[in-house]
Amino acid sequence: MPKSMLLGALLVSIQLVGCSAISEGTDESTLAVLHEDLLSGSWQVEDIDQAGIIDSSMMTVEFGAEGRIAGFTGCNRYSANVDTEQGRFIVSEAVSTRRACVPAIGKQESRFLAALQDASRYEWQEHKGLVVYDANNEQRLKLVRMSPQDKPIDKGLSKINRYQCDQIGEVQFRFVEPETIELTASEQTRILQRQPTASGAQYTDDQVRFWNKGSEVMLSVAGVTYACEG
Repeated sequence: MPKSMLLGALLVSIQLVGCSAISEGTDESTLAVLHEDLLSGSWQVEDIDQAGIIDSSMMTVEFGAEGRIAGFTGCNRYSANVDTEQGRFIVSEAVSTRRACVPAIGKQESRFLAALQDASRYEWQEHKGLVVYDANNEQRLKLVRMSPQDKPIDKGLSKINRYQCDQIGEVQFRFVEPETIELTASEQTRILQRQPTASGAQYTDDQVRFWNKGSEVMLSVAGVTYACEG
């Protein structure tokens, strides 16, 4: 059966049974088709804990490559691992930038990040979108798909840049925004913001600095600098 017909038949089935979890009673091949279609692209957060969100605040979940999500909290950028196999929605190793937020947005950001951390499974619900539940079956998030005109997924999420750094080993980074990178070293991941510099590109947080200019790359951790090469 063509992919479009298979997906259409499955969506009709979901409408007939109501808001059932896509992982229940669905064979593996059908689940894979629906999973690929749903968990891609950019989604906007429409509700947190069934309490709404602040008008005009933009929070996003962007599904990237290799089991990653990233997005905007309304104040900061974040990224994390996500396990979405067999209807699960389990988020781990979340990191974010540390920009100061106005109080109302800061509280909403905390609610959103807590909901992500507590997430356990997801459902596709007709007329609602992607709904995320915790282990107690409480609805935590409701997401609606964004059109390409709203905000296409950042293609940088799919490209990993790798370097070998003295005494540290492999360091990876990818762009999550034009001015923001996600850097992984020694099995730890951090979100770094671009900072002004006389030459090259410099990304920092409170402990880590990553600088590159052409083929020259340096990584500083807690004041100690390591030379890197691609």
